[in-house]
Amino acid sequence: MLIPVTGTVLILLFAQPETRTARILALPVFVGIGLVSYSAYLWHQPLFAFARHAFVAEPPAPVMAGLILMTFALAWATWAFVEQPFRRRTNPVLPRRRSLFLCAGLVGCLLFAIGAACKSTDGFRDLWLRAWPDRAAILQVVETAQTVMPVQDDGACRFNIEVADATVADRIRACHDRHGPGVAILGDSHAIDLFGIVAANPDRPFVIGFTKPSCRPGTTDRECPYASFEAFVTANPQAFAIVLFEMSGAYLMTGEDGLPGVQTVIERMPLDARVPDYPLALDKIAHASRALSDLARKVPLVWVGPRIEPQVQLEWLVTRGCRAGLAIRAGTEANYQRLDAHLATASPVPYLSQNALFRLEFPRDLGGCDGLLWKDGDHFSALGVAEMARRADIAAAALQAIRP
Repeated sequence: MLIPVTGTVLILLFAQPETRTARILALPVFVGIGLVSYSAYLWHQPLFAFARHAFVAEPPAPVMAGLILMTFALAWATWAFVEQPFRRRTNPVLPRRRSLFLCAGLVGCLLFAIGAACKSTDGFRDLWLRAWPDRAAILQVVETAQTVMPVQDDGACRFNIEVADATVADRIRACHDRHGPGVAILGDSHAIDLFGIVAANPDRPFVIGFTKPSCRPGTTDRECPYASFEAFVTANPQAFAIVLFEMSGAYLMTGEDGLPGVQTVIERMPLDARVPDYPLALDKIAHASRALSDLARKVPLVWVGPRIEPQVQLEWLVTRGCRAGLAIRAGTEANYQRLDAHLATASPVPYLSQNALFRLEFPRDLGGCDGLLWKDGDHFSALGVAEMARRADIAAAALQAIRP
């Protein structure tokens, strides 16, 4: 925002009538844009928002171009037939101040009543459910995937935390005395899913997650668990038989624009588009490798490779139905398989591909009308966690990976 604000300030200060900048800005096209700019600002938001609802993913460029033209057409009409009549000094729409304030007050009360009704009825939810019974059934599947979560703390020795403070340390030591060395899970929000998978195994009574969303090696967030975890295992090297690390694979890619990968690197693409071959973020991979290598000197550690992130929008399911050709974007699996293969050779610690271990296959492993294996574009639902736990004991596979 600094660049356009600074430019505006400079124009206000120095664009005197005799300057070239002032003459350019005085051209009719720029004056016209200025006159309708507020109406354009008001119109573009609903037009763009409803277009994104209709297309689920980002609408195509020609559609957005058409919406921009429509924005200016509607803005001109609003300026001509709404703004100007109200501003007209002769024969104004509301000639008296009392009438103006009364009208504004009534409109404000009406908008407040509509907002209160939407709030109290959850957006007229019951009316929508009755109007769209087929979508209502799909919505129930989607909401169940989002809201039903695996247990994060069983009250005993399976629990997920963000920071190992003194109380947590005492609890972990008590669990070690009861069960012997346990399993630790370390990483970002994907590691939270991994904790659920390992903890779902009844043969694993001692599983501790040190996880927090968006916390990866190199993250500057002081609340990330890495420092407290390293301090704990340094003081208690026998507490865990194995540590499993996982982080999102999207952050180990580089987008087409050359910027670091984020979760939207695939999600922002149209559902019918082919995902290009994204370059790997070798600097981030090297950084994570160094951090894991240092930690592996203190405790047995396995890097659990990134899962394929299907990035199928839940809105798409509700709009088109769970049987309407549910699939992921072409090229998605190839990107993650290439990343998986690179990490398998670049990792300084034993590496385990969860894509291979869990035999992830799409579209089969998206789920269906009976339940979704994903609660969003890249996290397992409770059903997905249970299904992956049924397919493989990932802790046993990790222990096998560190044995000579």
